[in-house]
Amino acid sequence: MSVLYVQTSVDGVLPSFDKTYAYRLKESQGDVKIGMRVLVPFGASNKPRLAIVTDVTDTVSAAKSRIKEVMRVVDTEPVLTEEMIKLAFWLKERTFCTVFEAVKAMLPTGINYITTVSYLLNIESDFGVDDLNDDEKKVVEYFSSKKSIFIEKDKIAKDLKIPTDSDVFDKLYSKNILVRNLDASRRIGDNLKKMVHLLDVENDRSFLSKKQQSVFDLLTDTGDASVKEICYFTGVTPSVVNALVSKGFAEFYEKEIYRTPYSVEKEDYSEIELSDKQQTVFEGLKGLFLENKSSASLL
Repeated sequence: MSVLYVQTSVDGVLPSFDKTYAYRLKESQGDVKIGMRVLVPFGASNKPRLAIVTDVTDTVSAAKSRIKEVMRVVDTEPVLTEEMIKLAFWLKERTFCTVFEAVKAMLPTGINYITTVSYLLNIESDFGVDDLNDDEKKVVEYFSSKKSIFIEKDKIAKDLKIPTDSDVFDKLYSKNILVRNLDASRRIGDNLKKMVHLLDVENDRSFLSKKQQSVFDLLTDTGDASVKEICYFTGVTPSVVNALVSKGFAEFYEKEIYRTPYSVEKEDYSEIELSDKQQTVFEGLKGLFLENKSSASLL
């Protein structure tokens, strides 16, 4: 199988550096197509950046030894068609924007991503503390008091009061002391509703307050309900629901609410009546439009 390369337009570049950048695909990254987004290492610091694939090829003009690898493929299917990619380049030539800025203008806000970098202490790494500088020691000591989980770089920097752009993380990663994880998360998450349902238990309800009992009775009738609905129909505060859960009678869970434009109620404009002044303005604009449909008026 021949090695494949992608040409990309990278997010966050200055207009003077806005060109396509080539990256090498790994075999494990599957079938990458034009219009899909990828995470790539950019610049001398190899900082992860989001990029859009503008072409897929098996040849590149640059020296292959200098071409970096794609870190991660974000999408499973293209988010833009090839025609829309061409439109992004057209916008770049005619407006003061980069290709990726044009791409973001064509995408719904809900599917835009932000990149996050997190680290984990490599317990299998053989290193000497005496060989580390003060900042490196602080980071290693920070992880020694934490559980074996990945922690976001920004949180580590904030907790240790060191700059987020410090090279200490890259140095520890290059020494194999830290394990790095790259991720891309949506700027807008799923719309989740906090729900409550009763547990199948036979606890003594004599310990319930009058308000807690009203919540219990409502859930007995409905099966489950959102916290907002419970508070509306019973007149209690969320703390009452929390108390019922803490006593073991119910539990919380999250229910996804799909974001769809078809669920929005459309207003009925059939009964709109204009005032005399509004009607005069409307007739004037309508007359100008009928005379010259490309005309514009200042209202």
